[in-house]
Amino acid sequence: MNIKDCLSTNFVPINQERGVSSIKRELLFNQYLVVVDDNDNFVGILSSFDLIIKPHKLVADCVIDKEILLPGDTLSTIVEKFNKSRCSALPFYEDGKFSGVIEKNCIIKKLTCRIEELYKHSIITQNLKKHFLNNISHEVRTPLSVLIGLLDVIAEIDIDRFRDEHNEYRVMLKHNIDSFLVMMNDLIDLSKIESGEILPIEHDPINVRVFFNDFKKFFNTRATITKNELEFKIYIEENCEIVFADYKKLKQIIYNFIDNAIKFSSDNIVECKCCKEKSGNNTYSVFYITNRGTDISNEQDDEIFRSFNKGWDSSANYKTGLGIGLSLSKKLSEIMGGELGYESKNGKTTFYIKMPD
Repeated sequence: MNIKDCLSTNFVPINQERGVSSIKRELLFNQYLVVVDDNDNFVGILSSFDLIIKPHKLVADCVIDKEILLPGDTLSTIVEKFNKSRCSALPFYEDGKFSGVIEKNCIIKKLTCRIEELYKHSIITQNLKKHFLNNISHEVRTPLSVLIGLLDVIAEIDIDRFRDEHNEYRVMLKHNIDSFLVMMNDLIDLSKIESGEILPIEHDPINVRVFFNDFKKFFNTRATITKNELEFKIYIEENCEIVFADYKKLKQIIYNFIDNAIKFSSDNIVECKCCKEKSGNNTYSVFYITNRGTDISNEQDDEIFRSFNKGWDSSANYKTGLGIGLSLSKKLSEIMGGELGYESKNGKTTFYIKMPD
């Protein structure tokens, strides 16, 4: 807490030569009065407690010396000074000069607000930790169980007699390992960002067609394993065949876009597009990932990029994942200096990332 946030210069000044009987009414309504000399220089702070301890006719004779607050005072020091002075306000000095007064009520309000913020944050953090542990215990245990099961099956297969089955299990094993690594990489990067660690930015040349085709191959493999049909439609403008960006971070973002598009698609069709767009004197490389399905409602707008949020379609059966993909993607796009967003209407949802060239 910055003590200067409570600094006030809006106080009632009274001359030290005034009679006590003439200022009692003002003191009653203001709790304290700032005493000044004929040149308006600060003399002290007068409280009702002063009049009881030092009853005199002139204001100057009643003022009791009080603690002064300084810029470097800690919270415990400020509280101690107020308790010692028994006054609702204390003078604040900066560079050896009187700058104004700090009221005790302001300090209390600031402290109360800060305590409430910390309390709410602790509750949110506890809920997030609980949600996270519930998610990760399931999402990590499931692929690990699959991997262990596949390894046991492969170990029992007679390769010479069942070569096709062996190859099928090998593909499944590799895909589950890749999916598990993606999940772990997302989790590690999110924890680094949340802890304040600065992630380095690379400037890699990316062949967009190869980039999209790698995703097509990866997700088609998953579709084959799960006995689902999946169609990719890829559109790349001529001037967008090669873009420069951080390959690893962009790959994480597009992976999460496509993964969500598949989960919430009503027809198992995913459209991938890359184009150039201009805004003023700036040119941007823009990646669009589109699916058809349930629209994202306005009420879900604030939740869509929140960590551990798992989906906007309550009717969908797909609830896999840690729920950190879009949250991480937004943070990664900001680190890259890009803009991430989405449009959702008429049964069509498009997520995009726009990066300056």
